[in-house]
Amino acid sequence: MTRTFIIFFNSILFSLLISNSLFAQEIKSIKGFVIDEDGAPVNGVKISLGKGYVITDKDGNFIAEVGEGNEAFDNIQFFKRGHALKTWEKTQKNGDEVLKIFTSYTEFELLGKAFDEYGEVLKNTEVVLATADPQIIAQTNDKGIFSMHIPAYVRVNKKSVFIMKGRKVESEGIEFQEKGGILHVALPVKMQKIVVFDDSNQRLESFEVKVNGKGYTTNNKGEINIRLGDKKDNTFTAPGFAQNEVKYLSADQIIMVYLKKSEFDNTEVKTDTDLKTTDTNGDKDELIATTKTEDLVEQYGKDFNYIINELELEKQMLIERSNQIRTEMEKVAEKMNKEEELNDDEKEMLNEYMTQLESQLIENDLAYEDAQVKTKEIIDRMKMAMMNKDSLNQATEEKLEVAVIEKQKVEEELQRDIFIFSVVACSLLAILGVTVFSSRRIKKQRNELAIVNQQLNEAKDELVENVKEIHSQNEEIKKQSEDLKILNIEVTQKNKKITDNIRYALTVQEALLPSQDKMKKYLKDFFITYLPKDIVSGDFYWFTHIPAEDGATEKLFIAAVDCTGHGVSGAFMSLIGSTLLNEIVNQRQIHKTDDILYELNRNVAHQLKQKENAGNDGMDLSLCCIEYKNDDTVTVNYSGAKRPLTYFDHKTKEIKSIRGDRKSVGGKHNLDYQFSNQEIQLQKGDCIYLDSDGLTDQNNSQRERFGTQRLQNLLLEIAENPMVTQKKILEENLENHQGDNEQRDDILVIGIRL
Repeated sequence: MTRTFIIFFNSILFSLLISNSLFAQEIKSIKGFVIDEDGAPVNGVKISLGKGYVITDKDGNFIAEVGEGNEAFDNIQFFKRGHALKTWEKTQKNGDEVLKIFTSYTEFELLGKAFDEYGEVLKNTEVVLATADPQIIAQTNDKGIFSMHIPAYVRVNKKSVFIMKGRKVESEGIEFQEKGGILHVALPVKMQKIVVFDDSNQRLESFEVKVNGKGYTTNNKGEINIRLGDKKDNTFTAPGFAQNEVKYLSADQIIMVYLKKSEFDNTEVKTDTDLKTTDTNGDKDELIATTKTEDLVEQYGKDFNYIINELELEKQMLIERSNQIRTEMEKVAEKMNKEEELNDDEKEMLNEYMTQLESQLIENDLAYEDAQVKTKEIIDRMKMAMMNKDSLNQATEEKLEVAVIEKQKVEEELQRDIFIFSVVACSLLAILGVTVFSSRRIKKQRNELAIVNQQLNEAKDELVENVKEIHSQNEEIKKQSEDLKILNIEVTQKNKKITDNIRYALTVQEALLPSQDKMKKYLKDFFITYLPKDIVSGDFYWFTHIPAEDGATEKLFIAAVDCTGHGVSGAFMSLIGSTLLNEIVNQRQIHKTDDILYELNRNVAHQLKQKENAGNDGMDLSLCCIEYKNDDTVTVNYSGAKRPLTYFDHKTKEIKSIRGDRKSVGGKHNLDYQFSNQEIQLQKGDCIYLDSDGLTDQNNSQRERFGTQRLQNLLLEIAENPMVTQKKILEENLENHQGDNEQRDDILVIGIRL
């Protein structure tokens, strides 16, 4: 009967295994995620792999059921407004096989609904997408619904700028609905200023207060700026205080809050249990710190040179990537220069591609700077690990000394026990006469003692070997420390010598720059902001005066030049550029700005032998020729190599900009390139501005660039001030934007009031 039961049980188990296997074969699922052309996750995508539809979450992730084979993957059903399926691949993520789907942007009809700050629909209202170029404008109907045709190159997300009723929609007011993908845009609630007082009518500065349950801290004026709208039933609380009175000044959007001290304080008191818990946690932290120190020593016991070489290789790869991007930008620039062969769509695509390449170049440079920082951190950590290892070796030696002392005590105790045992044995032999029994017992104990003694001797030998090894390691560490000190002294001496040579080069470079006293003879009101990144600069400014003769009017030439690189390499280029400009304009008497750039382009390539060595160094610059007429009219002839000319019309109060040619001076390509000349008529009192890209490319702590648009807005605000004041305001704005971040490039800005 038992055998029959076992056979029956095995048959049931086998059936279950077979059914589970078949079921697993019938239904199979796979994880996946969807990303766009920018590598960002795409949510709300409707996907089918032949087993029903799933929708990606906010991180672009999904889990879909598929059948056997790759047929389901070859027929992926993909639905998302503004996106199209580009390609897919299987990859590994967290040890699992996942499906990675790539999308491309397509043009689409955006369906949206507009609301005011109170949640009411905006009827018959103009909705403007300002981030598109040109702007896209739509009109809502009686239900607040609007439709926009979005081109493939335009991105619609929370960073998009929508304008309704002349007001900008904040990012929290832009939201795609999960059902239908309809975009809701809502105007922001009006900003209120809350002023907090105590019961003696004194403003509470840097004071923590909760508004409707959310915590805020007042500034040094006792004020908070938040969005509450027209709500009147707000609550204001603070520890140790109670709400006394609230006054709403609706016309000025100000709320005055008066708090009074309460009778009870909710200060928490730690119990004995809490204190014990704290002490225990302290012990745990100490143990964790000790473990981390040991792990750190083990981690940095690896080959130090190997780590440094890995970082150097990473930096070399980043440099090569930068060179590839710059080469690609040159190719795009060549295509853009052939304007007669391009239609409007191709020009727009090339401009967008050029912008993407510039962004990639900036990100690559930032990655290079991060690698530099990592190299320094590795060196600092290695030094710290060596120091910790010295401490651990010292502690080990102390433990060994204690072990030796304990061993000596054990040996002494053993010797004393042996002596006592011998006396007792002799007494027993003499009294009892059991010589045979006693001798056997003593022999046995002696054998045991011999084994113990042998074990102690082996332990002693092992300890001695460990001490010798530790001493050897200490000697090696000391030698490495001495080598590092000698290397540090050599590096310091070489660095000082190099710095002294560079400072001498600075003297030479400053001697070649035009004297500002000379410039003041011809330019009554001007400023120059000149901030080298290193001691010497790859940016330089150039000025010369051509007197009136043979019926020609007096001419003033001014240029802002940005050479390839910065520091010593850029400084050498600036010396070549300054010398060639003096030769072309002052000696060869070439006074047309486009001809000057033509000659400068050819001469730079000749001086650097770029045909033979395939070099691509050069310079970007903006060059102006200023001619004053008999009336108040001023003629300005401008030619630019990848740098614009910005000017301010004091009558219309407008800032305007003229773009230069998309071709740098120098390089192995287009030696006979003919630069364009643009002539503008200005009035006395107008201002012109020339600059390098150092200011607009400077990043802040959030890695945001200062930007061309911000610079033009700032110049518009300060253009009517004296040039000395403009220089001060400009440099203060740069300093506030940069903060504690390192200067990325040489900075040059020239401002002239005509």
